[in-house]
Amino acid sequence: MADRNEIDLEATRAPVILGGIVAASVVCTLFTAARLWVRGKILGRLHADDWLVVASVISIWVSVAIAFVAVEHGNGRHLEALNQKQQETVVFWTLVGFPFGILSFGLPKLAVVALLTRIMNPSRMHKAILWTMTLGCNVLLVLNALFLLGRCQPAESQWNFDIEGTCWDPRVLVIYAIVTGAYSAFIDFYLAVYPALTLSRLQMKRKKKIGLMIALGIGSASTAVAIYKCTRLPLLAAKDFSSWKAAPLLSQPASQFSNP
Repeated sequence: MADRNEIDLEATRAPVILGGIVAASVVCTLFTAARLWVRGKILGRLHADDWLVVASVISIWVSVAIAFVAVEHGNGRHLEALNQKQQETVVFWTLVGFPFGILSFGLPKLAVVALLTRIMNPSRMHKAILWTMTLGCNVLLVLNALFLLGRCQPAESQWNFDIEGTCWDPRVLVIYAIVTGAYSAFIDFYLAVYPALTLSRLQMKRKKKIGLMIALGIGSASTAVAIYKCTRLPLLAAKDFSSWKAAPLLSQPASQFSNP
């Protein structure tokens, strides 16, 4: 751990953490509200993909609320600047918030597949492949959260420093997270490219075709975010990963939300 004299004990990355997730969450919520209004009011019907997106937005805001609680107790600051009780509370709420952040960008993948299989009419085999890929991705993401919470025995030793526990080598968690993140990026890329290729073969006006390609391929932005996060995941191996060094990760859960 760094020498207290070598760090700025007053420094905080709370604005980075909260500013990033609140801004992204507001944008996601506005897009979802517009989507529900169009589907419900104008088209008169909501589909499974709409409800999956709603569940994702709820997960986002739960994650945001938990982030505010964690920041209130010192998240975003160097652990050396906090007393033991504050450190324990920061670690606890950071760990609690991770599963909701993971759900917030796992569920939209299922929503995209539900939408694409309804409007693109893929073959039975292709439909099975799409669902298998995205369900598998969500399973890997959930396991990521479970491994993070259960990497120490007893688990309570992570947020109660008076309890001695036995923990995995943090590199195991980092490697698994990188593999999962890379697979998630591949899924986002595939779900963006597939409708674009399908639409390119259809006979329709060019402007309409381009508009649909952009609308259905917007999830490709999630690919870039996922790749960037993979490059930052080694931060999980830092001793104070839940506070100062993890700010780049904690500020981005909602940014991988793709609203189909």
